[in-house]
Amino acid sequence: MNEHDPDLEPAADPRRRAATLDADVAIGDFVIERRLGAGGMGVVYQARQTSLDRVVALKVLGDALNRPEDIARFRREAQAVAKLDHPHIAGVHYVGQDEQLCYMAMEYVDGASLRRIIDALNRDPKATIDTALDSLPSAEERAPVVRFDDTTVTMVPPDTDRVKTLGPVPVSRATSAEHVRRCVEIIRDAARALAHAHDRGVVHRDIKPENLLLDRSGQIRLIDFGVARFFEDVTVTVTGQIVGTPTYMSPEQVTGRLEIDHRTDVYSLGLVLYELLTLARAIDAPTREGVLRHVVTKALPPVASLNKTVSPHLMAVVHKAAAKDPDDRYQQGEAFADDLQNILDGKPVAAPSYRFRLDEREIDAERPKAIIGISFEFAMIAVFALFWTSVILALPAEARKIIGYTSELPSIIGIGTGVACLLLTVAWAILTGRTWGRWAGMIGCLAWLAICARYLYGFIDERHRVEANLFFATAGPTALMATLAAASLACLVSRQATTWFRLAQRIRQE
Repeated sequence: MNEHDPDLEPAADPRRRAATLDADVAIGDFVIERRLGAGGMGVVYQARQTSLDRVVALKVLGDALNRPEDIARFRREAQAVAKLDHPHIAGVHYVGQDEQLCYMAMEYVDGASLRRIIDALNRDPKATIDTALDSLPSAEERAPVVRFDDTTVTMVPPDTDRVKTLGPVPVSRATSAEHVRRCVEIIRDAARALAHAHDRGVVHRDIKPENLLLDRSGQIRLIDFGVARFFEDVTVTVTGQIVGTPTYMSPEQVTGRLEIDHRTDVYSLGLVLYELLTLARAIDAPTREGVLRHVVTKALPPVASLNKTVSPHLMAVVHKAAAKDPDDRYQQGEAFADDLQNILDGKPVAAPSYRFRLDEREIDAERPKAIIGISFEFAMIAVFALFWTSVILALPAEARKIIGYTSELPSIIGIGTGVACLLLTVAWAILTGRTWGRWAGMIGCLAWLAICARYLYGFIDERHRVEANLFFATAGPTALMATLAAASLACLVSRQATTWFRLAQRIRQE
């Protein structure tokens, strides 16, 4: 950072806006050349520093800093970041203010963010990380801003065409051993850069693919150190709102129950590695509430279930880094990097095996009431099967022969108990959204309709009248049970049931 920074005072011509600066506009000692991208903290431009004739990445933060104490704190944060000296951290050259525009001049990295590389890999199944990097220009035409402190409800950019998939990722190169190894190398270097910053008391707080750049030589560079921390402190203090990129925020950031430390960066970097390996966001939901619930309570789907090439050791490393509880994560970025290096060297890792625990509350929250009714109906039929068995056992042997039950008593007891257990199992499977339970339920409804039809016919046919009167008494109850069976069958084949069973399957597979 230059020693001759101008005094940072709030000023203001409100006509200049951070997001609408044109080429050749001068901001202090810098002249805008083109827009590179945007994020929740500001807009990044490629600019030229006239005094030193060098290209920089100029992050313009706009009028968010409107109090002298805020500006002073921002400057202190920038000065702390400027002391970082690591090959995988983009350096800070200068911080200043021009009218109401606060800005930070950073080292210009000619390359592309991991976000753009992931998008390129999703578009082109034949691409690799390095070929995607070579094909991407340095600048972005547009970049969505995703934050908690705006009025939008949709958390996923509206133009995304990515479909969340189940099972192996349908991208051939992403499932290759070369892709997995390259991902591990990239995140290993990023973890070492984080360890360097953490050792000097600097926490990033906004690790995400947009803030990780690959330069043209394929080396990772971290950007935006210190900015997220400053903005988080100022905004929460003033407005009580959460600022950040929600899908990469740690549980302690979302809830605010714990003091934020370097372990939150380890968590976010673990999610980035997860996304690189699977080409799908680890945490994804269409609403703020869904994102919050997912971050705080929902276990991550095993990364190996989305990319079969991921070894159990690497899966253990990924999920240890992204553990919900900070005490369960790597306590230092260097430990994370060491385990990733062990993966590359084929050595044992310190991370324990990952055990996925399904939270059935996700299924319960979306279950239609009709599903509960159908499950209850099957449970009642199971009770009826036991009652039916007891009635048969109470009949004299001659009466059992008249209605066709010639088996021995132990056989009758076994059949009745077995049918009741089977029906209770189907009731449980339907209630919990098992796909096989849905099919078994439909078959059961059809069987129940056939039984009711038989006994309705029995009231006309004298051969079956004795049995029909014994178990159903009159045609009225029999017709009612047939109606319930038909209604249950209709519910199980309905679109609402189809949607819910698919949702339950997806939650369970995750």
